[in-house]
Amino acid sequence: MTHQQSRQPLSARRRNHRPLRAILILALLTIGFPVHAERTVYISDQLKTIPVRAGQGAGYKIITFLAPGEPVIQLADTDTDAETSEWVRIRFARDKEGWILERYLSGQVPAVLQLETAQQRVAEMEKKVESLNSTNREYRRGNTDLLAEVKKLTGQVTQLSHDYETLRRDAAGFLELKAAHEQLTTRFSELQDAHRILREEHETLRQAYVIKWFLAGGAAVFLGILIGITLQSLRGRKKHTESLRFK
Repeated sequence: MTHQQSRQPLSARRRNHRPLRAILILALLTIGFPVHAERTVYISDQLKTIPVRAGQGAGYKIITFLAPGEPVIQLADTDTDAETSEWVRIRFARDKEGWILERYLSGQVPAVLQLETAQQRVAEMEKKVESLNSTNREYRRGNTDLLAEVKKLTGQVTQLSHDYETLRRDAAGFLELKAAHEQLTTRFSELQDAHRILREEHETLRQAYVIKWFLAGGAAVFLGILIGITLQSLRGRKKHTESLRFK
């Protein structure tokens, strides 16, 4: 302690130590009451329904059953015994809690949800194709090649839907589902490219129609002028012939 600090009043020195004391108390409280980490996990698709129990063990009553793919919150617990370490506490349906075997939980998105996502993408592409078909009806009289392209595109969508149904029936594991999902993504990209090309052809056809009508109008005007000049020339010749006849 320096000479200047020894001259400070005792009450002032106590006030200087209050922040340090508060930090020490907060550190002791944190050590005494650990923070429970939480994370989102998914119910495994190993069984059709997974039971949730009221305690750590098969002897406790079943609270409810959860479906495969349903997301839950895994809660960390410090009072789990070594014999019951395979049980974890979860929160589901927003505010309900229970216990479930850890092997029925997965940190990865289950195959069921991935199939639903693929189905939604197929439905979105089918809507785009239907909208494109509606636009094509306006040009089908003068554009048979465009209709053939739409038919091809519709066939691709049908094949894509068939591939999805096959994938849904034959998906047996996560790795197989991932590979099939990549194939679907590639098909989606091809379908989008075909859609873009089709729209470009639409724009080219529309411009061709405009040029056609413009040329037709110009030709009509030119023909009218040519006929007028011809008639005027014929009239002049007729007058000249009549004047020679009278002479």
